[in-house]
Amino acid sequence: MTTKLNDITINCKSISLTNVQKFSSNEIPGGRGTRMISMERGASEILLDCYEDGAFEDNVYDKLKRAKDIGDSVKLDIEDEAITIGFITNITLSRDLPDFRSYTIDLIEAYHKIINVCDLTDSWSVDSGGGALSVDSTYLKEGSGSLKLSGTISASTPSRMKYNPSSLIDLEDYGWVVFWFRISNKDNISSAYIKLFKDGSNYASYDFSSLLTQVNRWIKVRVKKSSFSETGTMDWGEIDYITIDVTKSVEAAYDFYVDDLGAME
Repeated sequence: MTTKLNDITINCKSISLTNVQKFSSNEIPGGRGTRMISMERGASEILLDCYEDGAFEDNVYDKLKRAKDIGDSVKLDIEDEAITIGFITNITLSRDLPDFRSYTIDLIEAYHKIINVCDLTDSWSVDSGGGALSVDSTYLKEGSGSLKLSGTISASTPSRMKYNPSSLIDLEDYGWVVFWFRISNKDNISSAYIKLFKDGSNYASYDFSSLLTQVNRWIKVRVKKSSFSETGTMDWGEIDYITIDVTKSVEAAYDFYVDDLGAME
């Protein structure tokens, strides 16, 4: 089973997932560092039994140990079993030879803040490029539906959906922005942006087009806040609205879907 931590492929002899569920909370109790109390609150727990052989050129163990020591959250991908964000609560080196290492990694899933479940079009609109916005109950990852934007993308014109809630969104204490994305046509994509706006002049943006390598397949987009490009003065505690768009270099028909827009610790 292919396993990656922060996009680094690791060799696993065994994987154990217990209490598997998304650990959701409207706000993080006590601010950052709640991973230390999460064990008692029902979060998913993951145990990886790993090994490295060779010259350790990638220093995987050292990188993961540093992430644990500084309390940094990491991306976790275990094929279709777990695609999430978590904290390394323990990493134990059991064997350390010149050409072989074995160690176990304990992780706990990070808190998940739901921004919008994408089951209704309330507070959503088409912001650019035309097309029809609807709720789709056939292709979804969470809840009862996903948001679908369909139509024809004109060359170099973004096809964009906009989420504009009645109150400000506070992501100050969260480290990642996360959502599910699916597209029917990936040819000639020049950009795919998620943007979070304090206002029209102050915002953070990230181009996730490099992740769109497959069609008609859900992709979990997870973007660390430090990976966003900021324009003006961004305030993560006062986000007014969010946009998600796709731009193509030639005119093309398309459907794209968004589900479970949120943030993780």
